[in-house]
Amino acid sequence: MSTRSYRIAPPLTIQIEGSEIVITDGVISLKHEGKVKVKAASRSFVEFELGLEEPSKPVVPKEIDGGYIHVFSKEAKIPSRGIRAVYEYYKRRNNGSYHVVVWRGYKKRRFHLGSLGDSNSLLRKALDVLPVKGIQFHKGGLYKKLPKDLAHGQMVKAVLDILTEEKYLTIKEVNGIKEVYERTEKTI
Repeated sequence: MSTRSYRIAPPLTIQIEGSEIVITDGVISLKHEGKVKVKAASRSFVEFELGLEEPSKPVVPKEIDGGYIHVFSKEAKIPSRGIRAVYEYYKRRNNGSYHVVVWRGYKKRRFHLGSLGDSNSLLRKALDVLPVKGIQFHKGGLYKKLPKDLAHGQMVKAVLDILTEEKYLTIKEVNGIKEVYERTEKTI
């Protein structure tokens, strides 16, 4: 654990690795994983220490409601506000439907992408608009082609991860943080 001391004059907002501390008129509002020790406070200044600890990772359940079992995990390549998201992928046993849970620290976002066998599912709609074999593309080039329901970057990453895992896509190269994809010959 590292500790940093600060002496500041309110009102002020500080952003530290995904934590937010707002100090207004001697009142401290805090969104922070770790320890905060206030040394002194008055109307003209606040002196405090932040103990930054690595948060423990949430426990990933092997199964979630609806008959979904955990099949694989992926970590985001780029951190957002100091936190690198972890994607947990679940697949329903009876119909191959996918459910994704995205963790950013202890916050989670869930979405359902459906099954490749269902022509109305988001996952299948995304597969149907992908370029044919031989044409390489990257995530950013897909946004205009995908259904509006898949406009969120986390959902697009999840779709690409699933289609790669299911062998409908291959990663041809990694260019810095950009992955270049190509469709395989696999069909539904």
